[in-house]
Amino acid sequence: LSLVIMELLKRRGFYPLHAAGLALDGHGVLLAGTSGAGKSTLSVALSRRGFSFLSDDTVFLECGAASAWRVKAFPDQIDLCADSVDLFPELGEADALPEGWRKRQIRAETMYDTPIAWDVEPRTLIFPRVSGAEKSVIFPVSAEEALFELAPNVLLSGADDAQRHLDALAGVVSQCRCYRLETGRELDDAVGVVRSAMGS
Repeated sequence: LSLVIMELLKRRGFYPLHAAGLALDGHGVLLAGTSGAGKSTLSVALSRRGFSFLSDDTVFLECGAASAWRVKAFPDQIDLCADSVDLFPELGEADALPEGWRKRQIRAETMYDTPIAWDVEPRTLIFPRVSGAEKSVIFPVSAEEALFELAPNVLLSGADDAQRHLDALAGVVSQCRCYRLETGRELDDAVGVVRSAMGS
């Protein structure tokens, strides 16, 4: 069913991207990566430090005015594993997980009174990875490397559709400063590193 919905949205010019999305002062930042990269943990850290929220897992790309790409929100719940929950003391007070559930689900807009940013211009693209070090380290990556990382998002349902999806990803990459982030255990430091990368 999800695949069918994605295909219908693509035909209307909305292209999915597996990434968390946040914004600060109208400046969109995308956190792209596979499961376990730390996108959700970083999303909570940013949400509780003044960022607006778009999504924890999937955003949609749309070509706006003057051929500039926009990011559309899909404000789902944030799924956190037990190790991530332990990093945020206020989440320890929440109810225990229902039996059989592996992740705690929270809503940033409820937990932190985080506003939803429904439509922003993407200007920063970050590929996070949990490093285990104390402090976070960020370094730039080329547009070519960033597009290579995003290419698995393309749904191969047809040559023309796949090309349009790839063009959307390339368009977003061309608008963004692209980075790889080695996320450290000190999350306030990680938030500062992301802000610096955004020029904020």
